[in-house]
Amino acid sequence: MARPKTTKTLPRLNFTIRANKCLYYVIAYNGQTTTAKSTGIKIESSERWNKNRREVVGNETKTLLLTQLEKELNDVYGLAVINGQSVTVQMLFDCLTKRRDFIKQIPDLLGAIDEYILIKKVLRDSGKYDPKSYRDLFARKTHVSDFLAHKYKTQNVTLKELTPSVGNDFELFLRTKKNHQSETVRKVTNFLSSVLRFAQSNEWVNRNVMDFYKKPKRQTTEPNTLNSLEIKELKNLFLPNSVTDAVRWQFIFMVYTALNHVDLVKLLMSDFVPDPNGGTSIKRGRSKTAKTTYIPLVEPTKAIIERFSDHQQKTGFVFPMLSIDKFNKHLKIIQGIWQFERFTLTTKIGRSTCSTLLGSMGVPHENIMQITGHTKVETLRNSYLESSRMGTKNVYFEAFSKLDLL
Repeated sequence: MARPKTTKTLPRLNFTIRANKCLYYVIAYNGQTTTAKSTGIKIESSERWNKNRREVVGNETKTLLLTQLEKELNDVYGLAVINGQSVTVQMLFDCLTKRRDFIKQIPDLLGAIDEYILIKKVLRDSGKYDPKSYRDLFARKTHVSDFLAHKYKTQNVTLKELTPSVGNDFELFLRTKKNHQSETVRKVTNFLSSVLRFAQSNEWVNRNVMDFYKKPKRQTTEPNTLNSLEIKELKNLFLPNSVTDAVRWQFIFMVYTALNHVDLVKLLMSDFVPDPNGGTSIKRGRSKTAKTTYIPLVEPTKAIIERFSDHQQKTGFVFPMLSIDKFNKHLKIIQGIWQFERFTLTTKIGRSTCSTLLGSMGVPHENIMQITGHTKVETLRNSYLESSRMGTKNVYFEAFSKLDLL
């Protein structure tokens, strides 16, 4: 006698359209169905729902979303079967409506860091995240990886294994095993805290254990900046090499505009716009924050721009910029010829010099922030010198005039 055939029941999504033209679904399994749940997909007037083919005619993207929804249901069902769980229609419904909790595998700590860096990569590619800050993320990931290998003897540490003491343990590791100073410790622990906050927002963990960590205070040291006399000396310095000479004027342009290296690389002639006072300003979205800044052009900056007119006519870019490493090497050459010994010249010095000189001449924080692109006045105060109120319309011009730099 032949054995009767057994039919394995699989869950199924049944789609219906309601009066609001939105698609709803119910899950059918073992003769039971759930309540209707909106897919969030609306059938527009140019589209049509084909029930038999289970597709939105005229919109492949919406059809793919429905296909993905069915795939996720099958993934939930298959995972439950593999794990030996009893499957009910309500369990399938609960899992599908909370897909992040049940389908998407929760990454371990290093996996969460990879996801976090991937988000920053998207922002970098869209011009909303500083490329150097992006590169720094990989060094900080290495610090975390080394810490996990040291403390847990493995790098495969789940997010739930992290305890409230991890912040203090991580700081101790950075100070004793890596020999890092407070500023680096602050940046790397902030990185870990940001990753765990990101993990919490994705519901991979229900708390950020770094919230229990007391962060080291930021070191408040006077920034390395040039004074007005040194800027004049730099302008008058004889430099026989044309490339080094170009770097000198590009650096001085940073001193007057507070632009950083990557901003100068991207600076176009089309970024110069007329301002209400009859002059010219640079309109730029700052690379690090994407905040639009308006920087007035004073006479010295106009003269610097004219030095590179041939390059501008050929390319549309203002300056023939070197890479940041080569640029800093030429700054060291300049420093040697100049015999300047107070600190090492780097691209950061130009930006900090501009902000500090303006602050020292009483330019209000709000005006400096419009030039530098800072989004928080606290950041400006932590990075540069304190300023007083000036109360004049043309504070930028007046400050450089008082410094005898116009």
